[in-house]
Amino acid sequence: MDGSLPKSSSAKYETPLTISSTTTLRVRAFEGNKLPSKIVTKSYIIDEPNNLPILSITAFPETLFGREIGIYTNEIKSREAPVNVQLFEKDGNMAFEVDAGIRLTGQASFQYPQKPLTIETASKYGDEVIDYPVFSNRPFEQYTSIYLRNSGTQDNRHTMFRDALQHTIVINQMDLEAQAYRPVATYINGQYWGIYNIREKLDDNYIVAHHGIDPDNIDYLEYEFQPEPIVLAGDTKAYFALQNFLSQNSMNIEANWEYVKSQIDINEVMNYLITELYCDNVNWPNTNSRWWKDKSENGKWRYIFLDSDYGFGAPSYYSRYYNNTFEYLYYSVSQFSSFVFRKLLENKEFKNEFIQRYATYLNTVFKRERVIGIVDSLQNQIADEMVFHIDRWDDYPEPIYGYPPIPDIRTWNTEVAIMREFADKRPQYVKQSIISFFNLSGL
Repeated sequence: MDGSLPKSSSAKYETPLTISSTTTLRVRAFEGNKLPSKIVTKSYIIDEPNNLPILSITAFPETLFGREIGIYTNEIKSREAPVNVQLFEKDGNMAFEVDAGIRLTGQASFQYPQKPLTIETASKYGDEVIDYPVFSNRPFEQYTSIYLRNSGTQDNRHTMFRDALQHTIVINQMDLEAQAYRPVATYINGQYWGIYNIREKLDDNYIVAHHGIDPDNIDYLEYEFQPEPIVLAGDTKAYFALQNFLSQNSMNIEANWEYVKSQIDINEVMNYLITELYCDNVNWPNTNSRWWKDKSENGKWRYIFLDSDYGFGAPSYYSRYYNNTFEYLYYSVSQFSSFVFRKLLENKEFKNEFIQRYATYLNTVFKRERVIGIVDSLQNQIADEMVFHIDRWDDYPEPIYGYPPIPDIRTWNTEVAIMREFADKRPQYVKQSIISFFNLSGL
């Protein structure tokens, strides 16, 4: 009843079991010289809060927490462990159950006691897909992976939904690659593990699901503080060819601009740039920057909005509602990472449409009343569970990246209020930034 592998030497089921507290139970049938049966796993959630859907993960304890091979204890990111995963909706009905693999994910964020995790199906574990519409605002009914996000660095110790908020604001509101979100109360081998944010995993399967293309025929790149992009799929040849063209040619010659439009999804990239600037993501684009392209003749580069934990007023990295993020993009961040955006804004057509679209979004997608409403909604969604989440992780008082765990619900409300203030005041400062940066008489 601790997640361990049932063996022929394990305790036999001979009389009814009494289960009075939250746990998982694993059973297996043995008979003579026959092969043992498949392991059956059941989760029992007893007298626990019912504030969020519940995700129950069952693993062989030594594979996660063992001193020698435990991937969680030893922070091993290169190896998966087999797990059983069950999601229960708030009404108690099981949404899905899969036997899958689990691995540590994230970069700096995996240093927290509550570590980010990826669950991925594979035939070697038992199930090839999660056969369930995990996200209500997505049309997909099957997934091969989900990302259990701990809200990232450093929001794991601020609000637990800063990045999720920013994606919720824009998802399905514009043509933009973003991640769906739903929070869950999580248990590992029956032990409460706090709130995780289930997110779409930004792997090649994400691109396949959203665009229906061949995953073996894409270039998928990422900046991680260096001019040479990290290759997630494909290669850098087409990207550097585009960069060379941009560096050697004027964007206000029609033939040049037509070529650029054949290589870049201008509509999507404009939405991406507006979103990053509005959110004041000050840990971008020299990191947390990904883009991809179908290698086919008509393929165009598209950018992916991700990991905006340092935006939307994040106190730990000096994001502020009054920041002029144009100045940051042009003068503060590494020039290699902002090069494409700056070249696009040299084109008069792009610049004019950019200004008009940004102004429109300030009165629609980013309208203060709408965004404040989303902040309040997401806060209310997890508020009752945050009491238990805070209690779960306050036994680890050491500051990580300068911040201790969230000490109490009052502090959490204060942290959320920073985002509410950002939503309230950001539009007026963005408007002034646009007028000032582009030398306009008004907007």
